[in-house]
Amino acid sequence: MRCSYYRLKSFESYVQEVGRDGKDAHCHVFLDSKGNDLCELRRHIYSNLIDRHVIRKLLRKVFVPCSCSQSQTRSNQKSRCCPGHKVCFSIDQTVQLLDIPLVIWNFMNNVTSKF
Repeated sequence: MRCSYYRLKSFESYVQEVGRDGKDAHCHVFLDSKGNDLCELRRHIYSNLIDRHVIRKLLRKVFVPCSCSQSQTRSNQKSRCCPGHKVCFSIDQTVQLLDIPLVIWNFMNNVTSKF
């Protein structure tokens, strides 16, 4: 598995990066359908540092190990592949989990809204 967690200048650049990962790659974009996460996205766009510890926490939250009956196999059976499961979580709770101070988040929102 390859994870590209650095910021790119455009959505088109993101799609190209996924294409470099291979034809069978799956890309995941985390967006709020109501646009409530724009402040958080802006914060990442203007940041110059990505903490690997924070990325590791996020990956653990997104890629939860499957324990369903379809993923369990016995030695005399062929491997079964789990069809996958939807993973949903709150952006606000995730920001808190990743130790991103709300004060900084609000500050970035105020700074970027002036431009």
